[in-house]
Amino acid sequence: MNKIKILTTIFLFIFFINSAKGNTGQDTLAHPFTLSDLQGNKISFEKPLSSKITALVFWSSWEIDSINLLVKLQKYYDQYKEKGLSIIGVCSERQKQTDGQKDTLIELLGNKKISFPILLDEDLKIFSLYHVIALPTTFLISSDFKIKLKVMGVPLMETQNLFLIIENEFEEKKEKAKPLPNVYQPQKNAARYFKLALLEYSRDMYDTAKSHALKASEFDSLYCDPLILLARICIEENNFSDAEVFLTKCENLNQKSETIELQRLYLTIKSQKPDEAITQLKKFVLAHPSDAAAISYLAYAYGVKKEFDESLKLFAAAENISQNNYIIPALKSEVLKLQGKEKEAQQELLKSIQLKRKGVKLD
Repeated sequence: MNKIKILTTIFLFIFFINSAKGNTGQDTLAHPFTLSDLQGNKISFEKPLSSKITALVFWSSWEIDSINLLVKLQKYYDQYKEKGLSIIGVCSERQKQTDGQKDTLIELLGNKKISFPILLDEDLKIFSLYHVIALPTTFLISSDFKIKLKVMGVPLMETQNLFLIIENEFEEKKEKAKPLPNVYQPQKNAARYFKLALLEYSRDMYDTAKSHALKASEFDSLYCDPLILLARICIEENNFSDAEVFLTKCENLNQKSETIELQRLYLTIKSQKPDEAITQLKKFVLAHPSDAAAISYLAYAYGVKKEFDESLKLFAAAENISQNNYIIPALKSEVLKLQGKEKEAQQELLKSIQLKRKGVKLD
């Protein structure tokens, strides 16, 4: 079995077991812990903190977003470490690191010039303790040991706000940090069933995924993520009427969700309205220039119109931003089929399947 697939399964399993404990949210106390660094030295993270603010980032070496985030955080560390910024990276990718794997990590971090402490969460207990369900995930922790911010992944607005909070802590406050939207906390059973649905979806077990997602919605009718997943599956199955129902329910719950907006535009393309989708997607990409999924949907829309040069150029731009999003090769495969390039289409489809097996998250 693929190691990444095993890792994904382990992560999700740990989340299911521990989700009954609740989620770590803002203004709750951080959890103290002790871990070893790559050289085997024990390092403790415990209150009270000597630093004004600490960024605690859970990451993995195989996730490009993790590496890019570490590099970005290093710049802030270089600038503000003398003023009271601490950064701790918790590598949560394996239950046991061999000496060779540790050497590989040391080389990678050296090449990226990462100098803040990197700790190994080899039994994944700290990953579980902080209820992490996506890598990377970053916590900002104040000197009184309170979690002030949690950012899952690298969503554009939340990540910019993370950096802005750090800047404002150590600079004259020239710009006010934007208030973050409240992240809906679903009921525990709903969250468990949704994670199961995502796992089955990553395995292309669509019937089981839909069953779990529907169960999640039954437990919590205000939880939007299962409805988004159901809409996506229906779109992929060309069941547009049901997709419309699920998206409408989502929109009634959360009018301004960018994820819902992208799925709506995907449905528009699949419904043979590429021109309408292109107009909206251009505006979306202009507002979110680093959103690889949005760019790939725009590329797909051009492909459906058989404007293949523009389509492939946009796919290349999306790939340059993210090499780990299964949506990009999946959509590219469909466009290559329209061109009659069956062999290349099959290669992209295989790539998509492999990426999808690593685990998926909603756009």
